[in-house]
Amino acid sequence: MTNWYTDAMGGGNSAAPLLMVLVGIALIAVTVVLLAKLLPGTRQQKAPSHSGSSMGKTPAQSLDRLFATGDIDEQTYRARRTALTQMRTPS
Repeated sequence: MTNWYTDAMGGGNSAAPLLMVLVGIALIAVTVVLLAKLLPGTRQQKAPSHSGSSMGKTPAQSLDRLFATGDIDEQTYRARRTALTQMRTPS
């Protein structure tokens, strides 16, 4: 009849509380890793290229993309394209 008393007081199986603590720590670690992977903006961005243009494109390609997507109108496109051409020609 004394067996129920020693089990309730932790004297019977001392590995069970340790196992529960380890499982709890493992669950916390898995939760932290998953949250770090799922949350946006927590990762570092790659360093920008030093080619003088954004995203590896030339200024003319960037201008063409702006016109193609409708971000600028034809008049603005032609004015900027002329300015780019004049900047590239030696004076």
